[in-house]
Amino acid sequence: MTTDEVTFTLAEFLATGDLDLLVEARAGLGDLDHSDRQIVVAVLDADDDLQAVSNLLMHPDLIPSPHRVAQVLRALAGDSHDYSTLAAAVGAARLADLPDTTTPERELIAHALQTLATHGDGLTARRAAVSLTSYRASGGEPPLLDHLPNLTDWQD
Repeated sequence: MTTDEVTFTLAEFLATGDLDLLVEARAGLGDLDHSDRQIVVAVLDADDDLQAVSNLLMHPDLIPSPHRVAQVLRALAGDSHDYSTLAAAVGAARLADLPDTTTPERELIAHALQTLATHGDGLTARRAAVSLTSYRASGGEPPLLDHLPNLTDWQD
């Protein structure tokens, strides 16, 4: 490790409320061991720490594969005013390129993003539309963006 690298614990990552620090914490966290993966699943199952759940949804690569897509879809189906729904819309873009995300899972996520983008409100709807572009670029069919309203027409 160089002197410029900083390591973070999973607990620090989960508690981080600053988005810039969250990116740093994710970079400094590295790969999770079995114990950390169990903690991640327990945090998501408990669903009582909004910050921790949202941080994981923004960085879904930390969520163990068997739970990842279900957790993101659950959050995307939530109220568009909820922070965890916004976090899932942000993190969904990262799922498109993960090698263990299957084509049917990509299609489910793209559909959930499209629904949120067209029927949600404000920032969350716009973020869902931006994340949806990751699915079009990765071969998502049909061309989903053609069915969205003009992004410049959306109002908060």
